[in-house]
Amino acid sequence: MRLLSFLHAMGSTSWDRAHPDNALIERIGDHSFVVTLKDGWSHHECRWKVGEENEYRGTCDCKGFQYNDGPCAHLCTLRKAYFIGATDNNGQPITPYPLERVIADGGTRDLEQTDIEIEAAGSDGRIFGRPEGQL
Repeated sequence: MRLLSFLHAMGSTSWDRAHPDNALIERIGDHSFVVTLKDGWSHHECRWKVGEENEYRGTCDCKGFQYNDGPCAHLCTLRKAYFIGATDNNGQPITPYPLERVIADGGTRDLEQTDIEIEAAGSDGRIFGRPEGQL
């Protein structure tokens, strides 16, 4: 996910195209939305998260996001919708997903670290649940 600077996007074409009142926004996961702009040709999937110090991160599958270094119109639409307290097509508030969550031991973990490998066997290759030395 890329760090997003909405402050730098203000006044850009993407920012000007972003109108939550004229967009269809559907939440499809904790941090995923499908955004369709009124003047757009199709819908686009966006992922959007926020850190504790309002550091926004996101991605979008549109060409505007892929070929520019700032947020696209779809992510700007989500940001504006969040600012004005808009809701999605199901009446749920549009909010970014937190980057960190409290975990069971009382600590936190960065949800950006999603490439954690879970091994199906013990460190020596034996299957879990069997006593050491027995295959």
